[in-house]
Amino acid sequence: MPDTNAWAGFQSAVYEVFSHEGTLRLHLGKPCPALRALLDWHETNRAAFVTAFNPAATRLSDAENDRRAIQLRQRCAALGYPVLPGRGGAPDWGWEDSLLIFDIGPSSARRLGREFGQDAILVTDDQQRMQLQPCADPIFSD
Repeated sequence: MPDTNAWAGFQSAVYEVFSHEGTLRLHLGKPCPALRALLDWHETNRAAFVTAFNPAATRLSDAENDRRAIQLRQRCAALGYPVLPGRGGAPDWGWEDSLLIFDIGPSSARRLGREFGQDAILVTDDQQRMQLQPCADPIFSD
């Protein structure tokens, strides 16, 4: 699990998804009718919010982060997951391009996060609310 300061940063970060309906803000652990509508539209009840930026909280150059974001999008396409663009950030960290990935289970999402060097990701719970999950901790199975 990430250190306490990093975990607190993840919990206080802002997470946004850009859809045809506009910008959707994801709130950890809270119901979100717009997220539920997106999940319904994609005919699934599960999703994850993942970035490839700044692995292990190590700041990379803009060019390197952009390259990694393209790789994440390509990886999702190769795995057959529909995605929407988004971003996550905090005032002291800046914004990180991210993807809301539809129809991906929690363990597959954590594996994808680990593949891109991430400490944590967001996944939907059984109530279709977003929950913060460490990538290294196999709490759920798909």
